[in-house]
Amino acid sequence: MNSHLPYNPEVRTVTLSPEERRIMRARIVEEMRARPLPQSFGAADLLRFIRSHRLVMACVCVVIVVIGLFSMIDGAGPNSMLYTTKTTIRDAVTGWFVSSPEGEIELDLGAAEERMQEIEQLATDLGY
Repeated sequence: MNSHLPYNPEVRTVTLSPEERRIMRARIVEEMRARPLPQSFGAADLLRFIRSHRLVMACVCVVIVVIGLFSMIDGAGPNSMLYTTKTTIRDAVTGWFVSSPEGEIELDLGAAEERMQEIEQLATDLGY
């Protein structure tokens, strides 16, 4: 049922004559024959879909790239070029979801502990 149209209970009491039913059925069949459903979905159909849904596909690509970048950044150690990006962005983003001063303190303590572990690992890797 269309949500933008008001419900009219009288519609249920209206009956179609056999001729009106035949005409309606013929129109529906004609429309279905004019626009058949595709039997298979091939490469040409995929390209057509991508072209007709450019904004959606662009958003999907952006999400994939962002997820890939965040996974690369998450694995960055202190000796990596991405380390400052990791600490800056991740700490800022996780800070958005903290709602209490206690939560902020716990977040800062967790970040400090993680930095200490990373420093210890870097010192071990460098032979100190």
